[in-house]
Amino acid sequence: MNYHPYETRNALFAFLAGLATGGIIVALTTPRSGPDLRRDMARQGRRLRGRLNEMMERGEDYLDSCAEDLGDRAGRAAEDAKEAATRVGADLGRGAERVGKDLQG
Repeated sequence: MNYHPYETRNALFAFLAGLATGGIIVALTTPRSGPDLRRDMARQGRRLRGRLNEMMERGEDYLDSCAEDLGDRAGRAAEDAKEAATRVGADLGRGAERVGKDLQG
């Protein structure tokens, strides 16, 4: 899958903003006692932290995959450039031989 980093970051931000907004609205509109509300908010905070940790792990995996892919592509590009330089060098050598023969003959 190809994910654009800015799209992924924007989607994550929108998700977190929506989650936080929903949590605040629920907390403010649900009739509960102070201790119950604090306990529920702490539990929701732990859940959110767990989700965020999972998202961070997936993000790290994605970045590792991108870095590995980039390294592979760079390696292939370097090999292709080396092969092209070898071909050009050989072509130049053959051309120089022809010019030398033309000048002699």
